[in-house]
Amino acid sequence: AGDVTNILMWSHYAKDHTGVVFIFDARTRIFEKQPGISHHPVVYSHERKVDIAREGWPGSFVQLYTRKAREWSYEKESRFISHNGTGTKKYKRHTLKGIVLGCRFSDNLTNEPERDLAKELFKCLAKENKERRSGSKIQIYVAHKVAGAFALKLKRLHDVAALQKYFKQ
Repeated sequence: AGDVTNILMWSHYAKDHTGVVFIFDARTRIFEKQPGISHHPVVYSHERKVDIAREGWPGSFVQLYTRKAREWSYEKESRFISHNGTGTKKYKRHTLKGIVLGCRFSDNLTNEPERDLAKELFKCLAKENKERRSGSKIQIYVAHKVAGAFALKLKRLHDVAALQKYFKQ
């Protein structure tokens, strides 16, 4: 369970705060019943070696993709590994609990392809929340810089209309 307000995570993985973070309920099985998808917490270690003779190839494969240097431990990362190759994987809709737009997300709205993608995202969120019961709607947040600090705080928006108004879409 990562920290959605970690500024380094936004810098490294969310296109320097212009991206989007999806929040899933990791307590349940996220992906549809698809054989060959496994979930693993990342192990943070100074040791890089993997003993293939002792672990065997499957165990070594997982270790290679789930081990990182201790300096990255602030990420609290876990990974899903597809043992059946690359491609889009379907997740259970009800496991998507929230979405956070980066504090520089509006930078995406200056270019047409990104603006069209944002409109499509907003449209999909509106459709999904319309189909969900009131207690299971996707929560929508926008990250903001904390004045005078290297930190982020989240502002919750109550619905997609508020999101569209926030970004004047």
